[in-house]
Amino acid sequence: DVSESSSSKDDLDVKPKPLEHAMEGPTEISEVEEKEETKPIMNTVPREKSYIRVHDLDMSHSSHADDLKCCDRPDLCSLDHQESHVALQALMTHALHVVTDESDRWNPDGFTKKTISKRTEAEKKWHFTNDGVFVWYGKFDNGGYKGDTPVIKARGRVDAPPRAVLELLFDSSRVKEYNNFSLGREDKHVIKEGIDTDDGKLHGEVKIVRSITSVPMIRKQMELISVLYGRALDEEKDEMKGYIIVNRSVWENENRAPSTSADGSSGGDTNFIRSEMLLGVNLIRELHGEDEGKSELTTITHFFTPGTPTFGARQFGMKASGGFIRDIQSNFS
Repeated sequence: DVSESSSSKDDLDVKPKPLEHAMEGPTEISEVEEKEETKPIMNTVPREKSYIRVHDLDMSHSSHADDLKCCDRPDLCSLDHQESHVALQALMTHALHVVTDESDRWNPDGFTKKTISKRTEAEKKWHFTNDGVFVWYGKFDNGGYKGDTPVIKARGRVDAPPRAVLELLFDSSRVKEYNNFSLGREDKHVIKEGIDTDDGKLHGEVKIVRSITSVPMIRKQMELISVLYGRALDEEKDEMKGYIIVNRSVWENENRAPSTSADGSSGGDTNFIRSEMLLGVNLIRELHGEDEGKSELTTITHFFTPGTPTFGARQFGMKASGGFIRDIQSNFS
């Protein structure tokens, strides 16, 4: 997210609006310029630069992969490059691979382990849930920044169709409906508009958002600036119907992004702690049969906040991820 860190809490309180309009975010363009923008194209709104981590993304198929990477920080990629869709596509591919991984790389909590152990081998190909919430933890062995930080996976059934769940999660004005710690989230820039659109480069909607969170155990408010990319799942290509949203932090310049040799973001507003979403995924899978009209929500959370204790981080993360699923369920109960 490339917002100004000095935005106030009041700036974040925006009224709910339909999905097709909720992505428009505040801009600095004039009314005349807005009228001239007749179709969604890449990078039409003036803004600060944006960089994301790409150390774990496979962009080898593109001849522009090296052009996208920063000279001084090859682990970063600019979203302002005209071929930035290559990095976003790679991020989506990586997210889908991780969130659909049902291997034993994931370590289940007690309830999840007990429930799955009673199932047949055929039923273990996809760890579906009934009334409870499944939670696992694991790690990414990619050698990247905070690769040793626990990754949390959670899954639960939601009594709502996939589109309704998507609209709840993607609409920044509705975050407080399911996150009691949120002080708000605002859309800062829309890179590509329309979940159901395809411009030949990207399928779905991409926007940069800024969120502020207040957690009782942390003295300062937490700021998260990230790129949010959502699209519909293709039953033939993705082997399921529904939607997927991927979330990864962005940085205003190469120096702001922490490296393996420098922990914590440099610069910025000292009133906030700049957190980082290394990888966030929401997979909203359409259910069938007796569960027609319902969804299965699977989340991946790889998150780091500088200055917070590592002791108990895994347990806290598992509890928070399970709680997030239950909050979404309660929203539709």
